[in-house]
Amino acid sequence: MIKNNPNIPFSREFVISSFDVDAKKQTSMQAISRYLQEIATLHADNLKFGFHDMMEQNRGWLLAQMIIRVERFPLIHEKIKVTTWSNGVDGRYATRDFSITDKNEGLIALASSSW
Repeated sequence: MIKNNPNIPFSREFVISSFDVDAKKQTSMQAISRYLQEIATLHADNLKFGFHDMMEQNRGWLLAQMIIRVERFPLIHEKIKVTTWSNGVDGRYATRDFSITDKNEGLIALASSSW
């Protein structure tokens, strides 16, 4: 097995905090976006392409586009699993996909991004 392969899914669990929900106790779209960006950052760090690694080369990542399809918005204190993987390079852009699932592996959201 190849260690630190960008195509192998990378996951972390998070618990929805009170500051990430609205009056209905549901996450906001902004919160979902933050979880996606956080997992992308953690994965890049794990692959040695993170912020500090890129700064040493006078380079950086810039999120160009993200498309998110939300099936439902998680509730306060709900445990979610956020997963990401690379889809390679398309011209100048690195593409990355995401999924968010609940504790029963039920789909919460899918996303695709270009960096």
